[in-house]
Amino acid sequence: MVVMKQQRVFASHLSELWLAAARSAVGALVALPYLWLNSALGERLLWTVPGLGGALGLAVLVRRGAPWAHGALLCGLALLVGLRAGRAAPGEPLLAVAYISTLSALLGLGLLFCAPRSWARLAGIGFGLALALSIAELSARLLLGSGERSAAALPSPAQIAPTPEAALSLTISPSPTAAQSLDQRADPAPSPTPEAPRLAAGVGYVDYLLDGGEAPWATHTGYGPRVNSIARAYMLDADGRYIYDTHVEYNSKGMRGPEVAYEKEADVYRILIIGDSFVEAVQVAYTETFQAILQAELAQRSARGKRIEVLAMGRMGWGTLQEYLYYRVEGRKFQPDLVLLMFYINDVADNNPRFFYPGINNTNYDFIFEGDDVRIVDTNRQALPPRAARRLYNALPPALQSAALARLFVHLFDPPPRIRTPNGILDRVHPQFYIYVSDPPVEGYAEAWARTEWALERLAKAVQADGAQFGVVSIFIGAEMIANVANWYPELVQGWSWDADLPDRRLAALLRRLNAAFIPTRAFYEARARAAQTEVHALVFIPEDGHFSAQGHRLTAELLRDWLLSQGLIE
Repeated sequence: MVVMKQQRVFASHLSELWLAAARSAVGALVALPYLWLNSALGERLLWTVPGLGGALGLAVLVRRGAPWAHGALLCGLALLVGLRAGRAAPGEPLLAVAYISTLSALLGLGLLFCAPRSWARLAGIGFGLALALSIAELSARLLLGSGERSAAALPSPAQIAPTPEAALSLTISPSPTAAQSLDQRADPAPSPTPEAPRLAAGVGYVDYLLDGGEAPWATHTGYGPRVNSIARAYMLDADGRYIYDTHVEYNSKGMRGPEVAYEKEADVYRILIIGDSFVEAVQVAYTETFQAILQAELAQRSARGKRIEVLAMGRMGWGTLQEYLYYRVEGRKFQPDLVLLMFYINDVADNNPRFFYPGINNTNYDFIFEGDDVRIVDTNRQALPPRAARRLYNALPPALQSAALARLFVHLFDPPPRIRTPNGILDRVHPQFYIYVSDPPVEGYAEAWARTEWALERLAKAVQADGAQFGVVSIFIGAEMIANVANWYPELVQGWSWDADLPDRRLAALLRRLNAAFIPTRAFYEARARAAQTEVHALVFIPEDGHFSAQGHRLTAELLRDWLLSQGLIE
């Protein structure tokens, strides 16, 4: 009798231990997805700790008689964390939804697990979930397939090769022979209607004939140039004709041109030019780049009794933040006396991945600001902006990323920009043109400008702290291009206030406060265009590509030489 009683007590204790272990396992199940979501969405661990503690405690201590209390507390905790996440990333309620849905689903499983006949119920739930996922996966494949077939049937710009170095350049250029108007009507309008734009599209490629690998410091800038490499850069127009075909060589520092050492000789005045694809300039031979022309013109001159060296580092797609990071980790090693930053209108948008175009911006990254510092994070080089849906997708294992359900999730919550079907024109004004709009009603652009000014201020201070001078060269695109965008797409820019001088005024005010030089190009380009009886964009840029033509490089070198003379920096 005593033995039987002891056996019953032992069985009771064993049952309680089993129940406690089961509840602890439920808590662990809650914790793992919570940690995964936290890391995938970039939340701080500090906000995860109370959530994990609460989930584990409730999972172990809950009594079967009060499941509603368990559920209310756990969902309330998820809601608080989700609301905090929503404040950290406004406009992305998916963060809160992800937390609440995950924890609530696991809570339900946990309550069933602690109930009688839980194994049978869990088996039924597992079978139901598997069946539901199979149906959802099949439906997702059908939905994605129909969307891809319909998209393939519509005209669209030429496709790019899926390589990190490929770049699609879309530039709208005026067509004097165009007869159709953007808004065709049966009755003519009383005033002239702007001509329909012609989409001058070029598909650019960079093929490496000799690849020495990426620069070792490229992890700090997200991506960087190749070193000790030889490439062929070329662009084809819509008819397959070559727009340019150049031979490009990179030295051991990732620069175009001859080899250069970090150490500067005592009798050298060194100028370092930093920029994006305008400085990399794969469209022309090295001897035709503005930096090479400037170096040749300054070879017979001196700066404060010293001979002059011109170095240039540029990488396609870089924004101001990456250019600042480059100087901080690499550029300052060259001990420059003067640092010039080439600033183009897309640099502001390049500082916020929200404005990337799928297929055009082929590298996806984001910037993490930590106090007075910034670091760059590569998000799997996906071609979509890293919003919550994309960050969750990137955090999945490759096997799950290939699932149609995961791709449909991204397609629904983070769709790529659409293409307008009649003539293949993008369905929004390219973000680079927002720079000419006073307070554009576009979410995220104010943040992009704030990031740009943040980077310029820290770059100027870093250069000056190293004992060098700092200046910014603002590349003007041409007033006719700004007017064309405003006139061609009135339905997209209704109510916008355009100002061609706005970026120059903003940059000049900032650089004046930083005691740095500002070098505008508008007046110089426009004077040369008037003398040539043409427009700035036709004179300075390659129409299909949007970068400097050989003529544009020559004019820019002349402008910089004249500025150096006017400042008394060279003799």
